[in-house]
Amino acid sequence: MSYTIIRELLQCPDCGGELTQGANELTCDQNRTHSYPIVNGIVRFVSPEVGSDYNIHWTGFSLNPISQTKAEQASNFVNWLVKHQDLTVGPSKVFLDLGCGDGNHIPFLPEDAIKIAIDYSSSVNLVANRYPKTKNLFIMQADAQHLPFKNNVIDYLISYSCFNHLPDPRKGIYEASRVLRREGIAGIWGYGTNNPFIFHGLNIIRKLYKMLGNEYLRKWFAVFLIPSLLIVRNSTNMMPVRNSLKECREIISTNLRPDYIHLLYKRTWKDFCPADLEYIEDYELPCGQKFRRK
Repeated sequence: MSYTIIRELLQCPDCGGELTQGANELTCDQNRTHSYPIVNGIVRFVSPEVGSDYNIHWTGFSLNPISQTKAEQASNFVNWLVKHQDLTVGPSKVFLDLGCGDGNHIPFLPEDAIKIAIDYSSSVNLVANRYPKTKNLFIMQADAQHLPFKNNVIDYLISYSCFNHLPDPRKGIYEASRVLRREGIAGIWGYGTNNPFIFHGLNIIRKLYKMLGNEYLRKWFAVFLIPSLLIVRNSTNMMPVRNSLKECREIISTNLRPDYIHLLYKRTWKDFCPADLEYIEDYELPCGQKFRRK
């Protein structure tokens, strides 16, 4: 994978220097000790081993094809992101899928656009295996709080269930705002509720799940929670009446496995955004909003 095409977009996430691609790495021109290996076509701005418990999630569900339900929701989100936007004018657009997970948004991004998929976890390996021939797709394992991009270089930013998983969601949103171009569009979705029972219940359930060190017990704990999908709306609208047992268990694992989940309670992403992100409209699923960079 040659990152030369997007070299003008990149900078060293540690010091802001220019990056040059060697045989198997990107190296900072300003500080040669800042070097980032390219492994299996993926540039690793963080260690491949990071992601802890969530890496186990992707190992367990890596063979799952993207369900029709997830694909429909991904298509809806991308269409909503680019609604009323002219994608034919000007140079090639740059789309950043931040916290890309298994990459279910990628097939719905414009074919000729530059597509950059980033995740902190090992899910980037799954994305590389799933989309080996996708045109202009660049995959990176990186930290959303320290993005390897210059200011004002991204046209469209997708953050679907990403900022909730950061130690500091506000820091991630400010970083996303930094890399967006003027008039750039950001679509943000994440877990949010006004229901105190859901808010406190999820936090209690996550603590119980984390206490179960045995993977066999965790599996059955997740199975036990599947009926809750009939009551609590989730990020992909999966329900046991129309999705398989494994698909439902995957969406539950998505909520239980990450090290962090900041569930927005009686707040929305507008409450976390800097002044230069202008709110446009809400998404069909709470809690999601679209913003424009002023």
